[in-house]
Amino acid sequence: MKKTLLSRAVILGSLGTVALTAMPMVSVAETEEQAVVEEVMVTGSRIQRSTYTSPTPVTVLNADQINAAGATNVAEFLKQIPQAFAETNTSTSNFSSTTAGLNTTSLRNLGAERTLVLVNGRRFVSGTNPGTGYAVDLNSIPTALVERIEILTGGQSAVYGSDAIAGVVNIITRKDIDGVEISVRKGSSFEGGADTTDVELTIGSVFERGNAYVSFGISREGGLEATDRDFSDTDLAAADTNDDGIADSWQPLLSSYPPAGRVTVQDADGNRTNFSGDGSEYGGGFNRAEYRYLTQPLDRKFAAAGLNFQVSDTVKAYAELNYSLVENESNMEPHPFDINADIFGTDVGSGANGIPLDSPIVPQSLRDSILSIDPTVEYITDLGNNAVVRRLAETGARGSEVNRSTIRAVSGLEVQLDNGWVWDSYFNWGQTTQTQSEKGGLNVGRAYQALDVVTDPDTGEIMCRSAAARASGCVPFTPFGEGTITAEQADYLAAPGNFYSEVKQEIYSTSLAGDLPIEMNGYPIAFAVGAEYRKESGQEAVSGFNQVGQGTANRIAPTDGEYDVMDYFAEVSIPVLPGSALELAARVGDYSTVGTQTTWKVGFDAELPADLRFRTVYASAVRAPNVSDLYAGKGETFLTVVDPCDGLGSAEESQSDLVKQNCLADPTVAARIDREGEFVLTQAEAQGTGGFIGGNEDVQEEKSTSFTAGLVWAPIDIDGLNIALDYYDIEVDDAIDQTSRTLVLERCYNKDASSFTADCNGAVYRDPDTGALLQANSGTSNENILRVSGMDIEASYRAQVGPGIMNASVVWNHLLKDEVEGILSGEVRDDRGEVANPENKAIFGVNYLYGDLMVDWRMRYWGEVVDSNDPDVENAAWLGGNMDGSSLNEIDAVMYHDFRVGYDWKGDYNFHVGVKNAFDEEPPILGQGTLSSQENTGMNTDARAYDVVGRAWYAGVKARF
Repeated sequence: MKKTLLSRAVILGSLGTVALTAMPMVSVAETEEQAVVEEVMVTGSRIQRSTYTSPTPVTVLNADQINAAGATNVAEFLKQIPQAFAETNTSTSNFSSTTAGLNTTSLRNLGAERTLVLVNGRRFVSGTNPGTGYAVDLNSIPTALVERIEILTGGQSAVYGSDAIAGVVNIITRKDIDGVEISVRKGSSFEGGADTTDVELTIGSVFERGNAYVSFGISREGGLEATDRDFSDTDLAAADTNDDGIADSWQPLLSSYPPAGRVTVQDADGNRTNFSGDGSEYGGGFNRAEYRYLTQPLDRKFAAAGLNFQVSDTVKAYAELNYSLVENESNMEPHPFDINADIFGTDVGSGANGIPLDSPIVPQSLRDSILSIDPTVEYITDLGNNAVVRRLAETGARGSEVNRSTIRAVSGLEVQLDNGWVWDSYFNWGQTTQTQSEKGGLNVGRAYQALDVVTDPDTGEIMCRSAAARASGCVPFTPFGEGTITAEQADYLAAPGNFYSEVKQEIYSTSLAGDLPIEMNGYPIAFAVGAEYRKESGQEAVSGFNQVGQGTANRIAPTDGEYDVMDYFAEVSIPVLPGSALELAARVGDYSTVGTQTTWKVGFDAELPADLRFRTVYASAVRAPNVSDLYAGKGETFLTVVDPCDGLGSAEESQSDLVKQNCLADPTVAARIDREGEFVLTQAEAQGTGGFIGGNEDVQEEKSTSFTAGLVWAPIDIDGLNIALDYYDIEVDDAIDQTSRTLVLERCYNKDASSFTADCNGAVYRDPDTGALLQANSGTSNENILRVSGMDIEASYRAQVGPGIMNASVVWNHLLKDEVEGILSGEVRDDRGEVANPENKAIFGVNYLYGDLMVDWRMRYWGEVVDSNDPDVENAAWLGGNMDGSSLNEIDAVMYHDFRVGYDWKGDYNFHVGVKNAFDEEPPILGQGTLSSQENTGMNTDARAYDVVGRAWYAGVKARF
């Protein structure tokens, strides 16, 4: 009896508590005293069973562990788990106005869209606007109600349907609340900023026929400005300071768009001279970090309610309600205004000659400076794009203010049938709406009218040329020189964009589970069957300014689409041998978009000698394209792209003969080489390539297979010790992705010359004067094959030490493979060992419980990494040198230490105080131009992996009445 119970007690990878902070777990002696093992619904199956008899490794994290981590947000806690990755957070989303403030998780770093988030075993509506992506916003889930979190990696589509490719995060909420609970917590960083305030009130009642609860909470995060920390107070980029060709240090990188303006004039020999906007000597660059957030301020308000009511001895009704409102603000530097590109290079100003050099808004000193270099200039547009620029500091920071509300309601009936079977049917409805207002934008149409000015013959004052524009309140725009834009001009030119999105989810599900009247080896065959209908829809309404380019904010086309699926599923668990079981599952789904899809799962677990247990699962999974993949409106982007022609003709020329031939076939590139002897982009040109990306209705489903196998050891002779070792391997075929614009260019310029077109079949547009890329476009496609494999090691030990109880635990992930293979090219990109995919990640925990006092220590380990495994392609040393072979590409391992002390007083009050990142470990520098900077614009580090706040404290009290 002892051996059987113990073996079953360790079948989960984390054994319910073999996880991160080593909370108290059931000992062998206590297990022996339990006569009945509770049958529950285990993540990864719809069959009622003991949590200790699943063939799939499940990491189980309880509420005490979340509290010990000092986390008040589920996302904050999950980012510390080796299996999970913080794909989007309040640092990484500052430059993405539509996703600002989102907190999402990604298992195995395969993408949040491939991680299925459940609440009590049921889906939760996406919190991402449908034009951008699909992922649950963990801000929506109140931590006060979390009983435990179950993490299961590997394909689970046979049980839960689409999206469960990387795995499942199942958040289980509390049902046992009886009385009133009040929790208050304050915190801040030692260096200043990042203030936090959390208040939660929960009222519940457990009565004879069930239970009910309501919960309310407010959470406020004050955020950090980039200038609050030394590592982020100025943009940094790699530089070669000893002229050996290798980048060796991080140096300040200032923008060439300063508030005083920059006017670049080229003489007949191609030499360039820079002036300030008033014609004086050029005064230098601009520090963009002065306007940026390092972490965005975030306000959360949430409410939840639940009811479980025993209608009769056999019928139970249940209901859940969740509501959250997230308010967030993003901030970045004021608009980098390019007069020629932003006004006369758009639909609004196309066809116009531009600003005459003798216009009354052009200072005489600037006019003289321009003519001293090039006496042929008649219009400002003659100088070309990127030649007459200015930072619009007077219009204020750009960014967005976002209100994101999520509501979810579940109602269902659970019926116990006479034969012991359970019938469960429920309706699950959810909706996320997002309203967004943008700031710092420029009304291009008004700016065009305000730049076209004359002198009033009566007053001698400058006025707008158009009488119709004057009647509409036109105010002349004077952009040349620093501080020349008045408040009246700024108000007239402002173009606040408005945005509204809506995501809806409807689910009708019914299932039947129980034991068949057939036994094998003395145990019945367990089964579950069911059907589920799901409908997903999403819409975005975008202001006219954003749609047609009337504003300087990125253009966004509206989104409108939906799809539905009818699923049928079945599971069976067969006790093929004593102490062993074979588990089979299958699901058939009929999608309105991609037709019939079938997935399956085969699992096996078995008791072995020496207190061991073996488990393995092989499964297929599917992810049907979501609304964003299919219908996302084309959105404008300015993320850095690599021009295949850059450097042609220079000493650093590295292009292949084919690429060189195709570059020279473009007349704009060839003309610049004839004129200057080389095609070398300026910093502004390299950073200024716009373009559009969006959905594709022809995209198809992605499919995957996953394999896990592991051993669990809980030696009877060592009380309190549990160890689990699991291997996992996941492959995703036809993975859906936005084809990078750099890849679009690579494919275009590596084509055979006979099929090459200078516009890359409409995807590319170059400046006709300079040859610089102005636009490169892309979209969604079945782009890649993803492969990831590794080992998870989890162990815990509980023992009496002195007068108290010590609990110790470790969760370690060793990554064996992380590859992306291009379907068309066959090229394989190895991401293993890069910042987002370290070979080794771990979290250690030790706590000591003495009476009512508990002391916790946690250590998070992020192994040594490189920014890029292919630095000569993916990195750019913008201030000189090469990143290939540079020590700047190498990052040492980082360890974060957290401490917490808690004390229970009279059983009704808990007082606690803690310190996170106690030794103030600073994040490694990963400057602009690195691979990490592509996902962390303006950060100078990677906030998905490293802590940007520094040492921080928190203190709180929780009272129960």
